[in-house]
Amino acid sequence: MIRFPGLFILLIGLVPMRVFSQDDPFAGTRDRLRDGSGAEAVLASLGALSDPDLTYEGSRRIFEIEYQRLTGIALIMDDRKEEAREALKTSLSLAEEVRATGETSRILYYLSSGGFLLASLDGIGAIISRADELNRILDRALALDPSDGQIIYQKASGLAYPPRLFGGDPARAIDLVSPFLERGDLSRPVLFDLLTVYSYSKSKLGKYEEAVRGADRALALYPGNDNLMKNRNDWNRKVK
Repeated sequence: MIRFPGLFILLIGLVPMRVFSQDDPFAGTRDRLRDGSGAEAVLASLGALSDPDLTYEGSRRIFEIEYQRLTGIALIMDDRKEEAREALKTSLSLAEEVRATGETSRILYYLSSGGFLLASLDGIGAIISRADELNRILDRALALDPSDGQIIYQKASGLAYPPRLFGGDPARAIDLVSPFLERGDLSRPVLFDLLTVYSYSKSKLGKYEEAVRGADRALALYPGNDNLMKNRNDWNRKVK
């Protein structure tokens, strides 16, 4: 049986916005989210970021938005839903404050990602009811920066993982991510997530051999990701 790769809304929120330098304070957290370490290790990596002078993309406010968003993801992983809700609300509130000073692709991404994550805590009905609004925000982000791998990943995830009844279109997801898979400037987390959505989309189209090849590339980056390994093995059993 092909295993659905976790909560697809959670996956949408994982990837960094663009290629980051080694100064990215969240680099360790991003790895922990993908390498099979678990929620406790993710939260510990965030807890280590206690320096009030830390910034993200040159901004303390952007640091706080991303800190709260990643905290929300980790708390969802740990099934601490109410704490996750508070962290995500804080991230969204801060993002709205920044948006009031000027709309950028980064802020629009945070509003879409955080909005989907928050809706996921209330179930599929809440996701469906907010999907149009949040996708419009995401589309504006994509229009502002169509070359950004993270925005492409979030858009593709919304096409790859849901059933067709709820807007799923794996062929379109493949078309979106494929041009990015050979780029040499993508960070490891970005490439991993793009390969994951590519592989899952291929599996939904019955192209299991291609799905396995994509998963193998992703697992070479994070071999401890048990969820993707299980999916990869399921797909491999279906290769003819």
